Amino acid sequence: MPGQLSDDFRGGARSEYLAQYLLSQLGLAVPVPRQEDIGADFICAPTFKVGRMLRAGTSFLVQIKAQASEISYGGRDNKGKWKDYELNWLFGNDLPLFIGISNKETLTLDLYSCSPMRQTHFLHWPFGKLNLQLDEPLSKNPIEVEGDSFVEAKGLKCSGKTYRVPLGKPIIRLHVASRKRGKLVTHQRKLARQRKLIDAVAKNDLQNIAYHRMGVHFGNVALGHRTNGPASDLQLASFFAWNDIKGYHIRPQLDALFPILTTLISNAAAQKDYKLVKDLIPAYRAAEKGKRLHPMHRETIEVCIRKAKKYRESLR
Repeated sequence: MPGQLSDDFRGGARSEYLAQYLLSQLGLAVPVPRQEDIGADFICAPTFKVGRMLRAGTSFLVQIKAQASEISYGGRDNKGKWKDYELNWLFGNDLPLFIGISNKETLTLDLYSCSPMRQTHFLHWPFGKLNLQLDEPLSKNPIEVEGDSFVEAKGLKCSGKTYRVPLGKPIIRLHVASRKRGKLVTHQRKLARQRKLIDAVAKNDLQNIAYHRMGVHFGNVALGHRTNGPASDLQLASFFAWNDIKGYHIRPQLDALFPILTTLISNAAAQKDYKLVKDLIPAYRAAEKGKRLHPMHRETIEVCIRKAKKYRESLR
């Protein structure tokens, strides 16, 4: 409005200005116009010097907060409707998401990876609400907080439960560099380490997103890390989820497995590893049901399988 501006609004804008300056130390930091903002404030990618040129690493999203200890997605709106769209956005992103806490007093920006949240979706979806907790020790499993079962959003039955997911300590902490020569050199070395670390974390979560897209309930999460530590110290552990309801999610995972088995069998046959082809045949037969390969490619796979069978017979 002409002549005045919300003090809170201005404070938030200043936090974003600081965040962009600090993120730009890592590499590319493109602000999302406020008119287009549906959750992420920046699209970023670390850059790495190659000769006289810069090459971009893994892209990721950053949502900026001036201060927060917990960030919530989902729950009910003021009309009691389930805000499923917030959770669908959160887990539907094609890029890794980081929460950034921009501190104007200390001139720092803490970046937290949201990767630990993915196990919650695998284990408990559809649930009502997700609380991401900053600076809380990482836990093996999401923590159930509360619930009030309800049915909303296009007939999807939601458990109504709220889960709390600790994100641990920040992956990296960026700060404004001192202009003193000695400290500036040290700062540049630290930034080089931070670029490698954020790239490794984003790359890992990009793989988790690929698993999610394929319907494969598997992923890797950092169980322990040191803020601003070397990427080589990142401790990743695998997690997976299952369901005891007969037939649940079997077909989508077979669908995800089909292209992998198809190319794996053809590669193994080309390398004359017929023992491996033989071992893969039962899984391929289960996955191929309902699939349509180009006739030429289907015949190629069948030739591979016939060669594997001949190999098996020759061993008798």
